[in-house]
Amino acid sequence: MCEKPISVVERPQAKSESEKRLGYRAGAGIVVLLSLSILAVAAWIEPAPSGVGSHTQLGFRACAFYERTGYPCISCGMTTAFAHVVRGELLRAFEVQPAGALAGIACILTAILAGLAAATGRGRDKFTALMNIICVHWAVILMAIAAVVLTSWLWTCALTYFRTH
Repeated sequence: MCEKPISVVERPQAKSESEKRLGYRAGAGIVVLLSLSILAVAAWIEPAPSGVGSHTQLGFRACAFYERTGYPCISCGMTTAFAHVVRGELLRAFEVQPAGALAGIACILTAILAGLAAATGRGRDKFTALMNIICVHWAVILMAIAAVVLTSWLWTCALTYFRTH
């Protein structure tokens, strides 16, 4: 009948292994849905023959940098590359925008791996290890991504130059 004093704070019960696994599977399921949504939009879009401008099918404006300079901005061609990747046209995707092609492939792999994790509940330890690596080496990873994006932009600028001269 005695109630505990108000000053005593109880620690919340630790989650059971099955609750942790269920949360992991639900999170993986959300990642699957997000990845598949991105891929579905890419499948719906018709790749622009010029390699840029596919995003206008989504209601976005044309690239002002491209319109003013005649050269692509750093993200020009990303949507087109995604649209080529979902159609299995990987060489064309890499020609249009290598970083966009890599992002499209990463999105497909993410959907597959997250789908397996959601279906089986396995891989939580590997995911945790991967996140630990990312947390420790985040600066190097960001610099590598920046280098890939910058190199891809230089590639698209070079292609534009050689097509117009």
